[in-house]
Amino acid sequence: MSNPSDKLEAINPKDIQGAKKAPINLIPPVALVHEALAFQNGAEKYGAFNWREKRVLASVYIGAALRHLLAYADGEDRAADSGLHHLAHVRACLAILLDAEECGQLGDDRPAKGTAGPMIEALATKDAPAPNDVCRRCAGWFEEIHTCGRS
Repeated sequence: MSNPSDKLEAINPKDIQGAKKAPINLIPPVALVHEALAFQNGAEKYGAFNWREKRVLASVYIGAALRHLLAYADGEDRAADSGLHHLAHVRACLAILLDAEECGQLGDDRPAKGTAGPMIEALATKDAPAPNDVCRRCAGWFEEIHTCGRS
């Protein structure tokens, strides 16, 4: 189904200016409600917008987001401690990472850049390598993504 506003022509100057801004209206409202509940839960525990007052570590929120995502992927819908949807917690963790980064409050303690991105891209475009084709030093495969200097 198409967006009803796609069929309307902007005639008001406010419409023209509004069309240039981030299309917040494209975010499903139910996702925002779930995310708001997760933020409410976090605010009760740690204080609202606490990451803007004290620097936060990326690894803490990446780990929490991954734990919630893995629990959801493993068939569990709701977090035992909050009763909220795991995906609501994932959204909240990712939103905090984005906000903290934009506000200069993110401690970027991620490891040095790896090869996951190129490996995922290569998997989408080529056959996966045989186990013997994977370099044990850098986990690289397909010559173009080796990071250890091996050719």
